[in-house]
Amino acid sequence: MQSRALVGPAVWFLVAGAFLPAQAQESPPQAPPAAAQPAAPPAAKPPAPPEPGTPGSVEGEAVVLDRGLKLFQKDRRIEADGVVCLQKGLLELYACGEGGKDHESILVFPFRAQQLQLGLILLGLRDKHEQGGGGPRFQGDPTRPVGDRVHLSIEWTGPDGRKETRRAEDFVVDAKTGATAPHVGWVFAGSEFGEERDPGTGEPTGRKIYLANRYKVIIAIQHDPTAVLDFPLDAGQNWAAARFFCNENAIPAVGTRIKLVLRPPSEDEAREMERIEKVESAAKDDPPKPVDPPKKEEGKPAEGAGASGS
Repeated sequence: MQSRALVGPAVWFLVAGAFLPAQAQESPPQAPPAAAQPAAPPAAKPPAPPEPGTPGSVEGEAVVLDRGLKLFQKDRRIEADGVVCLQKGLLELYACGEGGKDHESILVFPFRAQQLQLGLILLGLRDKHEQGGGGPRFQGDPTRPVGDRVHLSIEWTGPDGRKETRRAEDFVVDAKTGATAPHVGWVFAGSEFGEERDPGTGEPTGRKIYLANRYKVIIAIQHDPTAVLDFPLDAGQNWAAARFFCNENAIPAVGTRIKLVLRPPSEDEAREMERIEKVESAAKDDPPKPVDPPKKEEGKPAEGAGASGS
């Protein structure tokens, strides 16, 4: 992976200057007194540091990127605080921003998508724009996303107070196998810029806008060119061929507060991700198997199974 210079957290300095008065020269008795010189303008004050908890502020070893989003540059990881918003059903996204498609995303986050993009770049990761472009052209395009691979895990506290950690893929069931999605990682695709339009008239403003901000697409399951992160495997081009949905046995209850941890994979993890993707490519023409989501309890039918009417 091409390395890039890492940028350290901002450090604020306040420099106090002292000026010695110039020594006065004696004038001849007949000379008039020297004209008074105008006072020098006061030195400009340096900007105040950001308020705690705001973008650019420092909390311990972390730099705050946005609401609930922190960069730990020394450890090469990002932590994002979010909430579970879906526990069952088919998936279009894995994570969205507030006001996004939380009815078909597992997680919702309060931060701006552009700030996650910034954090991943500061970790030295490259998106599709730095790798020659390519990737999906529209939502559901089977073309695989382009960009560096990212390791994602989820941390939360269970009802019994026990700390839980799972790979992000474990929250997803693969209809082709009936098992959890393989640990293939996630692609830093990097979203796109598009034309900004006036909300009142719908006419172009002449400015560009970061599309992940507009559509609140943070992590996609079904390939999406506007997503910051995308799943590398083909999720199907429409609902009839949908491949991935919620793993009800793994996802904690709706409303549970979680922490998403993003980092570059280790060398061994990267090799395993590559191996899984090669296996997937060899079998990409196999049709998905129509399976129901995993049942929450033994003997309990999936939602709507065997039921009639509303």
